[in-house]
Amino acid sequence: MPAIGSVVSTPQGPARVLAVLPGSQDEAGQKVARVLTTPLTDQGAKNTQGKELSQAEQQKLKELKDTDRAVRTEERRHAAVAGAYGGTPQYQYVQGPDGKLYAVAGKVEVGVPHGVSPEQAERAHKAIAAAAVSVSTPSSADFSAAAQAGKLAAEAYGKATDPNRRGNLLDFSF
Repeated sequence: MPAIGSVVSTPQGPARVLAVLPGSQDEAGQKVARVLTTPLTDQGAKNTQGKELSQAEQQKLKELKDTDRAVRTEERRHAAVAGAYGGTPQYQYVQGPDGKLYAVAGKVEVGVPHGVSPEQAERAHKAIAAAAVSVSTPSSADFSAAAQAGKLAAEAYGKATDPNRRGNLLDFSF
């Protein structure tokens, strides 16, 4: 199933498992855990050992909080515009210097129910395309999802049973 979402780079380093993402699967179809990591360095607010966070850690923490807020807002927007054709937002997390998890990437699964009429499929694909580019700064993945959904909407339009149908209008020309 295609996904609408964005990946935001983080200022963090190597990865380690922190959380299981719902729906994540490996090539064999097994559920997998996706986790990113943050090196917990220096000191400064409070880290997991109760020490003050350093200036650099405080800056990383601010960036993580800003990223978390942006990712969650964007994924909620995708889900809202996709409506019945979108799922619940799913997130990837990084552990901050304070030991808390912050969303740094997200996606919303989208799809069209099987067995719908071409007209319903066209409507669904148009909604998915709109959801993909509904955010203030769509990513390349968003544009790709919108293009794919637009193509599928055009294919569904071509299969419509009413030859006079043109979008939401009827063509009465003879």
